[in-house]
Amino acid sequence: MTKIIKEYWTWNEKLNDTGFELGSIKSISDNDITKSDSEGLFNVPDNNDIESIQLVNSRIRSIIISKEVKDFIKPGIWDKEYCDFITEMDEILERTDKGAVAPFLFVAFRGGFMTTAFIVNPNI
Repeated sequence: MTKIIKEYWTWNEKLNDTGFELGSIKSISDNDITKSDSEGLFNVPDNNDIESIQLVNSRIRSIIISKEVKDFIKPGIWDKEYCDFITEMDEILERTDKGAVAPFLFVAFRGGFMTTAFIVNPNI
């Protein structure tokens, strides 16, 4: 089995062009999201970069990045292998760790490529 590598960067909301801002109020009746089978998760069907969002008390806590992501943060970065990805991401964002209290970007790699990625505000 291929080892999973987990990396964390402090998030900069200025890079967020998804239309879903961490901490903002989001109504579950809005037309741009649909209820997921998972508790608190809502699918974002018309966005190629974002798979879903997590709401806590109607505030956006997490943004789950799609496996089909292309242009979010930097065009082409999501298709890169692990070493190239982290080199480029380190030029954009500052590294942090799992216990971060500030909003962060989490990216997991398996087989050298991104398998899971999300942005979370742990204070919500």
